[in-house]
Amino acid sequence: MSMVIDGTNGVTFPNTTVQTVAALPLTGGQLSGNLTFATGTNGIIFNNSSALTNSTLNDYETGTWTPTVGGTATYTIQNGTYTKIGNRVYFSLDVQINSIGSGSTTSITNLPFTIANVAGAGGGVSVGYYVSLASSITTLYANLNTNTTQIVFGYSSSNGTGQSAYPGAVFGNSARIICNGHYQATF
Repeated sequence: MSMVIDGTNGVTFPNTTVQTVAALPLTGGQLSGNLTFATGTNGIIFNNSSALTNSTLNDYETGTWTPTVGGTATYTIQNGTYTKIGNRVYFSLDVQINSIGSGSTTSITNLPFTIANVAGAGGGVSVGYYVSLASSITTLYANLNTNTTQIVFGYSSSNGTGQSAYPGAVFGNSARIICNGHYQATF
């Protein structure tokens, strides 16, 4: 069973022989099956009179993406997943480089959507696991660059040099990293 909401007639329950129109329950009740909106601009509206921006949820998507360091790099593992809710993207990646070749030693690109070019759009990245990196690293961190699909990695080293912006190579042959994060997308 599926339902279609067209904004005028209420809820339509399509059937091969008959279409029935019914109003949504105002208090309680359960709907089962799929809820399909008649056009791509409709969605679930949250009545928030104090909202300064659109309060319609009209975009939800899940999928896979292919994280890459670019160039001629080859991979043992190259997996990425994402969930997009409205303009917010939640992603995860697991990459193990077989041979770095001419690939970047500091960034992973090809996020599923472009990071918005507005203040705070960069969200954040949490690095859960890393091994066999190109440098002696105590702490690995990452930044999301606005108006790109790029995650740039930096580190603090065990020699006491402290944290600095992109101090040197992070990725090399056999490097593996698992991380997740979120950001505001452009659309």
